[in-house]
Amino acid sequence: MTDFPSNNLSQTTNDLVDENLLTVSKILDRNGVSIGRTTYETAIKVSGINAEPKNKVWIMNGNEELGEATTGDSGEWESPLLDLKHFDCYKVRAVGQWSPNPSSLPRNFTAATRTPIINEVLSDGKPIADNDTISTTEVTFFVNAIPSQNARLFNGEDLLKTEPTNNCGKCTFVLTDLEPATYRIKVKATNDNESTVFNFTVKEDVTTPVTLDKVTDLDGNEIGKNTTTSKTSLYVEGEGKKDEKVEIFNGTDSLGEATVDAAGRYKHPIGPLADGPYDLTAVAQWTDGGTSDPYPFTVEAIKLATLDKVTDLDGNKIEKNTTTSKTSLYVEGEGKKDEKVEIFNGTDSLGEATVDAAGRYKHPIGPLADGPYDLTAVAQWTDGGTSDPYPFAVKAASNAPTNTRIYDADGNVIADGGDINKSWFIARGDHTPNSVVKIKVNGVIQTKSETTNDEGKWAFFLSDLKVGETYEIIALTEDETAESDPWRVVAQPPSKS
Repeated sequence: MTDFPSNNLSQTTNDLVDENLLTVSKILDRNGVSIGRTTYETAIKVSGINAEPKNKVWIMNGNEELGEATTGDSGEWESPLLDLKHFDCYKVRAVGQWSPNPSSLPRNFTAATRTPIINEVLSDGKPIADNDTISTTEVTFFVNAIPSQNARLFNGEDLLKTEPTNNCGKCTFVLTDLEPATYRIKVKATNDNESTVFNFTVKEDVTTPVTLDKVTDLDGNEIGKNTTTSKTSLYVEGEGKKDEKVEIFNGTDSLGEATVDAAGRYKHPIGPLADGPYDLTAVAQWTDGGTSDPYPFTVEAIKLATLDKVTDLDGNKIEKNTTTSKTSLYVEGEGKKDEKVEIFNGTDSLGEATVDAAGRYKHPIGPLADGPYDLTAVAQWTDGGTSDPYPFAVKAASNAPTNTRIYDADGNVIADGGDINKSWFIARGDHTPNSVVKIKVNGVIQTKSETTNDEGKWAFFLSDLKVGETYEIIALTEDETAESDPWRVVAQPPSKS
């Protein structure tokens, strides 16, 4: 048994060795003329023998189906007129529509044109159409003409190139280094037949440099070069090549990309920005667009005045809406460095303070009279404003217990911060006669209160002192709204004498 040559398209009918194979006998053009190696007709009729009777065969060009034919009683067959869809080399074969789909050996020929045809034109690897305008200087033409002969490419009547066609009637022309101009390209065959003219224009490749020509705030107010702005959210603007991108940099730090619009401009938001100097540039993301000139400016955000703390001279904070017995206080807050704030109680000025390099101020006030206070800090720089109010009250320190002292066993006053060589001591002080004082030991108010005598004297006994520990005594009014100055001693080992 002979194998079907279904998968070997390189064989031809000249290789046929078995007369029982499915066979393409003849290929005729539309005029009934047998086709040899080349035809200039665009339709063919294919006939053959050795098919399965009363069945069908496909007429194939390689793997492309051209049509089909019905087989006769003796296995003979003939196709209707079949269109050749392109000018090229053909390998026509018959494939049986019965199992196992036997294939004839192919018949090879070329469908050609006597008049050259420009099939496709590419610029920068992309197809272009007749009358297009391009910016690249290299153009490729794919042409059909008479096989195995020279084809000539003209611009108008000027010969530009000559190329040989292959045996399939194809050739390629590549034009390089084209000058800006309008071109009218045609191809002539050796018989002087001419293709249709293909027109295109090469435009002058004008380099579009990127610029960064404007920085504005969100309201459109321009920030000039080498100026200072208090705004931290800005727009960067400039020119570039439409539909291309620019990348915005502050020094070497990228602030993002923007796309150039159809008008050749871009607008890119940046921020919020920290205080400090900026040196912006725009870098083109297209060839030869370069880098813009730098755009230097400084951001120094508006600093609002605050008043966020009131303390006594020992650093203890007086909270808002509380009462203090201390009449000399500190006022603190934030502001613009090296500028001034003025402290007010209502409309009464309590003096000015200078903001330090860290952006804070601290201002002493007092001695203060009894009563309510509503402090504010007013900035002495543009747009610094006025702080939120800080309300509190002063209840006169004269109502507080006084002369709080600690005594040794001999009744002598121990110096504030001095040593005691006993395991106990007595604290004494003065307050309103026949009133109650509360005693605070190391910040803890004792459960038992003390009563003053007719002379306003009080006394407090504390034992079980621990060696090395500091003891601080403060006397408070019964309602705990005022207190004496503190007195401290340090417990030492008891004396042996």
